[in-house]
Amino acid sequence: MSARTALEHVDARASDKVSGIYRRSLTLNSGRFALIERSHEFVLAPWRPLLERVRGQLVTGQVGGEGISWSIGIKRGIGR
Repeated sequence: MSARTALEHVDARASDKVSGIYRRSLTLNSGRFALIERSHEFVLAPWRPLLERVRGQLVTGQVGGEGISWSIGIKRGIGR
């Protein structure tokens, strides 16, 4: 994927926060993943069906032991 996207791959580990633009899903031998693009790199994170509605938009997720919990779009509030 690095050669195709011209971006560097970065691993997402448990407790990492992942944010970027959801570009597409990928089916690999180990399961289905979301390609999350950042400025000069990309992350493969566990895919969820809700991501298809927001292709091309900003997503944020918190990686946990059972997968990832996704937030969609920009959150606004005091201190942000």
